Amino acid sequence: MVGTFLLIGIFSALLLGILLFFNWKNKSLKKWHSVEIASLENSINQNKTQIFFRNENLDKYHFLKYNLAEALFVQRVIQLNIP
Repeated sequence: MVGTFLLIGIFSALLLGILLFFNWKNKSLKKWHSVEIASLENSINQNKTQIFFRNENLDKYHFLKYNLAEALFVQRVIQLNIP
């Protein structure tokens, strides 16, 4: 009879220990995940800001005004040996 209570007590203590360990590990993983998600969101926001800035400046840049269209003309002095 005493052995049965002892066995039940040991099993209960072991089960409680496993549940507490799982709970602690779960909380630490959730905390790490939240930090990782925040870091990724920060990187995405920085990239969106850079893309917006670059697009805005490209829209302001007038290619014909700066004669860049002339740079795209075929240059006959360049010899391409295409088989």
